[in-house]
Amino acid sequence: MGDILNGRFVLEDEIGRGGMGVVYLAKDLRKEEARDRDPYVAIKVLNEAVQQNPDAFIALQREAKKAQRLAHPNVATVYDFDRDGDRVYMTMELMQGESVEHLIKRIRPSGLPLEKALPIIEGMAQGLAYAHRKDIVHADFKPGNAFILQNGEIKVLDFGIARAFNPPGQNSGNATVFDPAKWEALTPAYASCEMFDQAAPDPRDDIYALGCVSYELLTGRHPFDKLPANQARGRKLIPKPIPGLSHRQNQALVHALAFERGERTPDLEQFLRELKGGNDANHKWWGLAAGVPLLLAVVGVGVYLRIDGGTDRPKSSPRPTPVAEQPAETRPAATIPGELLESDETPTAEAKPRPKELDAETRAKVERILEVAELHRMVGRYLEPKGSNAVEAYQAVLEMDPRNRKARNGLDQVATHFTNQARQAMEQGDNSAAQTMLNQGLQAVPKHRELQLLKKRLQSK
Repeated sequence: MGDILNGRFVLEDEIGRGGMGVVYLAKDLRKEEARDRDPYVAIKVLNEAVQQNPDAFIALQREAKKAQRLAHPNVATVYDFDRDGDRVYMTMELMQGESVEHLIKRIRPSGLPLEKALPIIEGMAQGLAYAHRKDIVHADFKPGNAFILQNGEIKVLDFGIARAFNPPGQNSGNATVFDPAKWEALTPAYASCEMFDQAAPDPRDDIYALGCVSYELLTGRHPFDKLPANQARGRKLIPKPIPGLSHRQNQALVHALAFERGERTPDLEQFLRELKGGNDANHKWWGLAAGVPLLLAVVGVGVYLRIDGGTDRPKSSPRPTPVAEQPAETRPAATIPGELLESDETPTAEAKPRPKELDAETRAKVERILEVAELHRMVGRYLEPKGSNAVEAYQAVLEMDPRNRKARNGLDQVATHFTNQARQAMEQGDNSAAQTMLNQGLQAVPKHRELQLLKKRLQSK
């Protein structure tokens, strides 16, 4: 360690090794000179087999440039592709967490239940689907090329060695000259039959690979015991059904793992729809939370919330329950700590109707979403990403149970966070940062009095 690439990147520690090269923790001296708080990046130095082949270098450079344009939350960022003498390398964002490969090894011999595996599968699918829309096939997707960040986000890695493909009607003038199968970039256990046949790359190659990875997450084992697809096809193997999944959900995996491309799931959106089994079609919120012990251990199984098009309304019992008999979280929130909303808690001369008791199904749904909301808040996902954050989860609870104390408390804590951040920025003289914090806080809780007062105070300066 201690080598310096191009007088800029100091290689400090080896953090990974694969068929294409070695990944290092590296310090970016330019960032350090600029007093960047986080001067570290990941650098992948390609192995000699690739470095000594000029065609491979040209093709990898072309694909790295494509990867640089893949700006998506579920795709690892590639900063640059360069060489220093005879060493070829790529600089990428440094990520902290664990790979899906490590997670699978850790949970063996069992797998994850669907409600915990699905957020991971969905994150991987979204990253790959985005690349497919940009006409890029990963071509070497496997558990080691998916990463779970400490905040639960999923990242797909190594698009720098991906293969370009030509959608129907486009010529092949820009087709890459680099074939991963000839340079050990292909991982046999996750490669489709067509990749062994050296057919033109196709998004369905990645769908086969994701089917394998998804099956492993759910069972702890490869669907064909790591047998390559062409050999599994020769033996006419079929994946064993997974206990706990519906017939339709098991068929989703069989569909994705079809040996013939024409019989395989055509796109990742359909794969996700099939895997979900259609159970969420009539739900506005479908909350999935990873276990709290895993999250606190910073292994990043994560949380995912999704908004769908349907609408849920809490069902009511024939008789309103007296307030004194209601659970604490469903009583009127007049004594909630902090200064939240003004509108529906202001006393009036007319008595408001008592809230109706929620049915058991809605109460259970409320508790699930509250659990997810708390996990989002714990890891700082207050407003982002859209459809998967604490504020939207708390708001979903309040749509079903407008006086839910836990949801109101949660929003108050979110508002307090932004209040404290704004105060700190104002004390440091950073009015721009303070304004940003206030805007975000008021976006979360528009009528929070303290945030409103701070905003007026800032505007008066």
